[in-house]
Amino acid sequence: MLLHIWKSSRTCLSKPSVIPGRLRYTRPRIVIKPPTSPPPRPHAGPLIRIELAASAILLLASATWSLVRGIDLAGALRPTLVTLATGVGAGLLLATTLPLVTAPWARRVLLLRGLKRAWDALESGLGPGLRIREVLVLAVCSGISEEIFFRGVLMHDVGIVASSILFGLLHPLGTAYVLWATAAGAGFGALYLATGSLVAPALAHGTYNLIALGYLRRRSGRERALSFEDYDNGSREMVEARLRR
Repeated sequence: MLLHIWKSSRTCLSKPSVIPGRLRYTRPRIVIKPPTSPPPRPHAGPLIRIELAASAILLLASATWSLVRGIDLAGALRPTLVTLATGVGAGLLLATTLPLVTAPWARRVLLLRGLKRAWDALESGLGPGLRIREVLVLAVCSGISEEIFFRGVLMHDVGIVASSILFGLLHPLGTAYVLWATAAGAGFGALYLATGSLVAPALAHGTYNLIALGYLRRRSGRERALSFEDYDNGSREMVEARLRR
């Protein structure tokens, strides 16, 4: 009986019943790739061209409006130490709200939930294409052109409330963001009324945009780097687990 079992086992091992010929079992070669670095930021040249075109349109409209209505824009743009300091200080104060909007717990606060969604959309859509040049152009051009148009000529004829609402509607990133931009526009209008100069609101607007865009660029780059690092770590763990089998 044992002899019969031994002969049967030799027959099964030497003569496979399914695949004729000699069977060779080879282990697939596993290649561990080194960690990849995040890809370069996409080019945001069109964004600069759009901003420059929009700023040129606003400045041209402001110049035409001021000539027709007799508004002294040149006098409102003369800087003083007071207006310079006031504008930079107001911009820095407004920038202190950025950590509140970007915090993970902001989604659980009703007043911040919509702003958090708008910021996440900017972080994933605009953030990856921002370089230092884009940050500077967007901050300077938007701060100057929008304040000259909305506070310099529009507020002169329609008042602070209507001009602030129109300013908020220019930022259509959700209802919460429109309301926030409207409130910010009212604050810039109050700076103009308090100082009698467009330098203060333009500096406040530009300072905030500079900090916000730089903060957006930094957070977007960090999130992309972390996502690629996590992907690489996961790949290495999977390979190491397969090698231990």
